[in-house]
Amino acid sequence: MIQDFSVENFLSFDSRQEISFEASSDKTSEESLIVKVKHPKTNLETRLLRMSVIYGANASGKTNLLYAIADVWDKLYTPHFSKDEKIVYRPFAIRDGENTKMELSFFIDGVKYTYKIEYNSSEIVCELLEFNPNGVLSMFYERRHNYTTNLPEIIFGKNVSLDSKTSQAIVTNTLPNHSVLSAYNKISVDAPAFEKVVKYIRQSIFVPQKKQNIINLLRETLSQPDRKSFLLQAVKEADFNICDIVSRQIEKDTKIEFTHSYSKGYFIMPIESESSGTLSFVEKMDMLYEVINEGRFMIIDELDDSLHYDLLVFFLQTFLSNDSSAQMLFTVHDQLILSEDFMRRDMVWFTEKDKESSSTELFSADDFNLHKNASIFNAYKLGKFGARPSVGSPFLTVKSKLL
Repeated sequence: MIQDFSVENFLSFDSRQEISFEASSDKTSEESLIVKVKHPKTNLETRLLRMSVIYGANASGKTNLLYAIADVWDKLYTPHFSKDEKIVYRPFAIRDGENTKMELSFFIDGVKYTYKIEYNSSEIVCELLEFNPNGVLSMFYERRHNYTTNLPEIIFGKNVSLDSKTSQAIVTNTLPNHSVLSAYNKISVDAPAFEKVVKYIRQSIFVPQKKQNIINLLRETLSQPDRKSFLLQAVKEADFNICDIVSRQIEKDTKIEFTHSYSKGYFIMPIESESSGTLSFVEKMDMLYEVINEGRFMIIDELDDSLHYDLLVFFLQTFLSNDSSAQMLFTVHDQLILSEDFMRRDMVWFTEKDKESSSTELFSADDFNLHKNASIFNAYKLGKFGARPSVGSPFLTVKSKLL
């Protein structure tokens, strides 16, 4: 599970901005929203939120925060096989050429890991991975770029327990343009401490693709009985009158069809005839099964896209009603979500563009000293948090050619 994340000099983020998933002392929806992560040796508990939401005006940087989290996971896990490959580098417009900095803290089996990286388009300047297997934060590895040799210099911590042959293999395969962990991911060596972290990263984050092929997604789902059963139950509870989804082989192509029930029986519709709202709900619920079942961290942009408000709430309540270590960070525009009973101030975040620098500022509803009984929804509606578009007069003149 993720505890916090910070970013600097990335897309619309100029100065360092941080988001935290550590819960406050608030007891709202404690059983469904909070996971208590316990250290295996010290029994020290950390209370983490399972869900957080980001509000803000269009173009305020909400999506960029999701991009940043996906970016740091990708750099941790995905190796390069040529030293000439460029690093994906997307700095703040007026800081092009300066290093991007990111920091991420997460837990694996109760042990905390903290990762820091600084990079540009050519090389990873430095990175540091620390962990606390014995209760005290210690070095996993530290890497710095040597500009004389144009090669990384790497030091491994004692608690990682690498023999000289394995450590040398990792060093040799670490190119200037990718991380030490991703170098391990492309070679075959015996390093249990590395394997544990890489396996977690490989299985933990879930980033839905904007133009995901829902037909391919459903083909996979329909081959898994438990997953299909969950999806059919979801569409039934959501009152879509869909009682079955089937895959049919027609000539050389596989067709997905939806069986609908009505008072006189059944009728079949091809997936192409279903509404965008139906397909949006089916796709989101299908992904939710995987996220909950595997305890993954899901980032999803514009969760309310093509969904009726009641279906949006249904989706979130389904997530919360399942006992899981899964986490979700999403952006949304529908303000009514803030009026729901399960919404806590420490899980509501806002993005706002600074008027002078045009950079994104990130802050939480918990940063404001609102009365404990004050409504988050009303406060946002009244503009107490900011993070809303400043709209001018709608009376814009159009000269019609017909006059």
